[in-house]
Amino acid sequence: MPSNLPAAGVAARVRRRPALVVLLAAELLLLVVAFYGALRPLPACTFAPADLENWAVEAALSTDEAGRTGNGTPGQAPAETLFSTPMLDLPAGYYRITVRYRAQAWVNDDGKIAVPSLSSYTEQSGTVYTYEGHLDPGADSQTLDLCVGGHSTDARLLLRHNGAVFYLESLSLAPNRALMLLLAAGLALGLLAADLLLAALLPSSPLAVPVPARAALLGLGGMVVLACLPLLQNNGAMGGHDLYFHLQRIQGIADSLAGGEFPVRLYHEVKSGYGYAPSLYYGELLLYPAALLRLLGLDLRLCYQGYIWAITLATALVSYRCLREIFGRRGPALLGAALYLLSPYRLVCLYVRAAVGEYTALLFLPLIALGLWRLYTGRGRAWVLLAVGFGGLLQTHIITLILTTLLVLCLVLALWRRTFRRRVLLEWGKAAGVCILVNLWFLVPFVSMAGSRLSQKSGGLDVPGLTLAQLLTRGETAVCGLALPLGGALLLAVYLLFPPAPGPARTAGLCALAVGAFSLFASTDLFPWQTVTRLPVLGTLLGSIQFPWRFLGLAAFALALASGWAVQGLRQAGRASAARGAGAALLGLTLLFCLQFFPDHVSLDTDSYLGDPSQWLVLDNSNQVWPMDDLYLPRGAVPEGLGFAAAQPAGIQVEEILRDGRTTTITCSTGDGEGFVDLPLLYYPGYQTDTGTLYPSEQGLVGLAVPAGFEGTVTVTWREPKRWLAADLVSAVTLAALAGRALYRRKKQR
Repeated sequence: MPSNLPAAGVAARVRRRPALVVLLAAELLLLVVAFYGALRPLPACTFAPADLENWAVEAALSTDEAGRTGNGTPGQAPAETLFSTPMLDLPAGYYRITVRYRAQAWVNDDGKIAVPSLSSYTEQSGTVYTYEGHLDPGADSQTLDLCVGGHSTDARLLLRHNGAVFYLESLSLAPNRALMLLLAAGLALGLLAADLLLAALLPSSPLAVPVPARAALLGLGGMVVLACLPLLQNNGAMGGHDLYFHLQRIQGIADSLAGGEFPVRLYHEVKSGYGYAPSLYYGELLLYPAALLRLLGLDLRLCYQGYIWAITLATALVSYRCLREIFGRRGPALLGAALYLLSPYRLVCLYVRAAVGEYTALLFLPLIALGLWRLYTGRGRAWVLLAVGFGGLLQTHIITLILTTLLVLCLVLALWRRTFRRRVLLEWGKAAGVCILVNLWFLVPFVSMAGSRLSQKSGGLDVPGLTLAQLLTRGETAVCGLALPLGGALLLAVYLLFPPAPGPARTAGLCALAVGAFSLFASTDLFPWQTVTRLPVLGTLLGSIQFPWRFLGLAAFALALASGWAVQGLRQAGRASAARGAGAALLGLTLLFCLQFFPDHVSLDTDSYLGDPSQWLVLDNSNQVWPMDDLYLPRGAVPEGLGFAAAQPAGIQVEEILRDGRTTTITCSTGDGEGFVDLPLLYYPGYQTDTGTLYPSEQGLVGLAVPAGFEGTVTVTWREPKRWLAADLVSAVTLAALAGRALYRRKKQR
């Protein structure tokens, strides 16, 4: 009998909460539908060229020696579609398209590259999303993702040659079970998170949090949903300036991880197999989870949109938690977090510029602010926050790191009486030491590449600063809006009308106001950039930021912090109603900007679908492409077609060059003297050979010197240099030591 008591108690609780039963039943039904949708029978088919409809008019189709059918004349009828499938009856779901082919790119008279592509078509709006995936001419097969949002009875898959040589062997369509199961599992986790949130908000729940905390949870949740509102549509956030490059970064990391490389240093598959190394110059540690999801089968669009959700949620939680400790109150902390998360510049970085590194770096500015607050008020360990904050900037956006470091240095010098104390200097030393050691695995390659002058990337400001009109309301690639400057002005008015007593709060408010005001000034064309960039060292550093309006990221947080201090000051001065009114006005201006910004700057197109895993950046004319970007090419590298210009082999007969991931094999022979050949590999440190020696050629490629009298195969493999491996080891040991120290302290406190 006693064993039945717990069950009886549970049944009694359920009977008292019928709404809970309905909710759990609805969630269970939703999960059943999701998993059934992932496992239900879906069509699969394979087409040979003879099974497809021939849509060529001017292009003369031919058959190659392997029996493939297609176009063999470069530049012939580039606007034509060669093949179309018959109309397909496709239920809603995710599919994978596999194309087997042979291709050769065409370079037109303007030097633009054309490669074959596959697209989808339907006249039933909202079913098969229009899609164009470009086919790599260096491969013989490629798999592309296709999303069918609603049952379509007239779907077609179209193959275009775009003027390139293109011979089709087969076209296959099959359900993408891995992706659909992954989405169903994600739905289960999402429902679990929603249930936990609901349990925290319901007063009668055993997991309920206090009423003020509930308001904070609702506020944070609301601001996150508002900031991510464009992601709720199919093509949300998929139109930013740098979007293709960052999608390719996710794909490049995924490919390198799949090839056994960790940490990722080179994207070996891109640049037609020449390999490319943005990872040596550009921190991307936080992109690894998105790359892992890509490896599990998630398409690039969902990987990127999930990344935005995660970064936005993390930014909201971190900024609120940091501001909560600084202000000691939830109200100003929520206000500051909302102004920061929904700041116009952050939204522009998200949805207009797709500036992944920059909007990710904004996650770490609140940690640095809280670290400074603790450091100069003596309220706990500051070095941990400072190490994580500056380390996060290093791993996400070097330019934001430079700007933040310069401004923090100015604050440190301005507070020199407090800075040059043993405790403060010790905290700074620990923060710097830990930050460097933990990130040594990235710093050593980065510094060695920057110092080697391998990269041909040049610095300097690309555009002038903003006008005042652009700064406040009319900026397209950068804008501050009205709420944040008014929040800073409000703090100044509060300090003039109701002077606070000297203390940490007043100093912190003045510092936030000073940083915000200077950052706004530096982002405009009123700042003397021409003079400043001529200064030694400092001018070089500031010139490397490219755009003066990058200061707006720092201005956004500093002025959000100043706005919180203004509301706090009004309340402390006995003006509670004025504090509430000021906070509501600042929030209202922010929401007004969002209501104007989303319709005007975020694409409402729900019929397009970006899931192309290829390495191509697409120009305005969608059949014209180029592989990735050219920011981090080795010095001397000159693009030529899909590859790079190379010197003629000297004293060597090359029969064959084969590339497979990190390994390249060269079948060759030499005569009486040493032979030299430029390999189809861009030169970055780490390449090793089993025969001869390697060197950076004048063309920025890996040069191979083969000894005299050689005949056979030379193997060239990329492996992480030993000095980089040593840095990896130091970082790993440091992390292990920090984790052990934290566990020991926690155990000791129990």
